[in-house]
Formats: sequence, structure tokens, C-alpha cells
Amino acid sequence: MSQVKLIAEPWDVGEGGYQVGNFPVGWTEWNDKYRDTMRAYWKGDGGLIGDFAEAGASYITFHPEASEHVDSTLQLIRNEGCKAGLVFNPATPLSWLEYVLDKIDMALIMSVNPGFGGQSFIPAALDKLREARKIIDASGRPIRLEIDGGVKVNNIGEIAAAGADTFVAGSAVFGADDYQATIAAMKQQIADAG
Repeated sequence: MSQVKLIAEPWDVGEGGYQVGNFPVGWTEWNDKYRDTMRAYWKGDGGLIGDFAEAGASYITFHPEASEHVDSTLQLIRNEGCKAGLVFNPATPLSWLEYVLDKIDMALIMSVNPGFGGQSFIPAALDKLREARKIIDASGRPIRLEIDGGVKVNNIGEIAAAGADTFVAGSAVFGADDYQATIAAMKQQIADAG
């Protein structure tokens, strides 16, 4: 892994709502307060892609089973100047990935069932990470492999060893007494897994 990125918390968008963690916010607050650093996780076809791009999203990822036309949605994202990716829920097969490797910049493996923060890591996500890493490496493309859900200091090393190079840690960071110490410990675990 040439580059590792640790994300404290992404913006989740689903069913017409915007939220970070378990705290929903309105579009105006999302756009005005976080546009420089936010990344959009979006579920649905095309309608909000332009809004997210205009707000400053660098990556827009979505659940393939929520899109009627995955290729078209990926192209819409790229046409807006953003990097595109797919989100794989625990029960979503990776077979989608093989058909769009030339159109994505990120594959996101959910290690919890989406909906709320603070859930426990689903261990089967490690096998899915390993499989996704093999597919990505065989493609020779610079596709990021992200993990989201239940990522903590005590499991991030194993997650990194399974192939993730981008990590989302919400409650593990925001529930800690010392954010900096927690993030430093996570980075050390990633480096040790190296």
C-alpha cells in the first residue's frame, strides 16, 4: 500500500437525508460547513450528483443495487470532475466490481449494515476485503479499497493486513477521550501491519 488514508467520519446520504454518524443535518449546513472536506456516500441515481460535486465532494460512492444504471451513474460522477466508487454492503456480492474496474476510483466495503454508528465489525468483511484486494491488484489500476464500520484501534491492523488502504472510523474516534491519541494509535497499528 503506497498511501493510507484514515477518515474520521464520512457524510452518509440515503433516502433523501444527509447525516454524519447518527446526527442528521440539513443540506444548507452540510454544504456551508463541510464542503471543503466532505465526501458523499450516496444511494440512488443521478439527481444529487451535481449538488455534491458543486459542494466540493472529491469522491462520490453509491450502492450498486440502488442504481438502475451503474455505468451511467459512474459516468455522471466522473463528468462532474469527482472520483467515483461503489459501496458493497455485507451481503452485496463483489461480482459488480469486476465489470466496472475501468470506471471506479474506490471500492468501499461496509463492515456493518448501514444505518447508525457504533455497530460491531462484521468479521466476514475481512474475507471480502482480501477478495477485493486481489481483484483490484490484478487489474493494475490505482483503486482505493476503503472499509467502513466498526473500525477500532484493536482491529485496524488486521483490516489493513486484509488489504484496506482507506479507513473510516467514527465512534472509535469521536467516542474517545483523546482524538489525537486514538488516531495516532490507529496509524501505528496500520504501520505495524504494513
